[in-house]
Amino acid sequence: MSVHHIICQNCKTENINSDYCSNCGEIINIVLKRKLEQEKQKAKIEQEKIDKGPSKTKILIDKLKNHPNILIRSTFNIVYSIGIVAGLFAAAVGAVIAGLAG
Repeated sequence: MSVHHIICQNCKTENINSDYCSNCGEIINIVLKRKLEQEKQKAKIEQEKIDKGPSKTKILIDKLKNHPNILIRSTFNIVYSIGIVAGLFAAAVGAVIAGLAG
């Protein structure tokens, strides 16, 4: 195993084969530091999504899906199903075109 000498940027202490400074506890492994920063950023983005709540479209879809009036609920389900089928058809056509082009 190779020996890695790393100087802590915080307190200038020399450390050997360590992720954290033996003097001040600062993270000195740059890869670990980046990984922790990325995880913190992902957690922040997820928390912002949770705090923001559902979109207006999602709220509308839920209201129409569970509407007390059977006529509105049935119409929504029919239109929604047609939209899903049309989307799947468009995806299939796109896959066939991509397969022919490739």
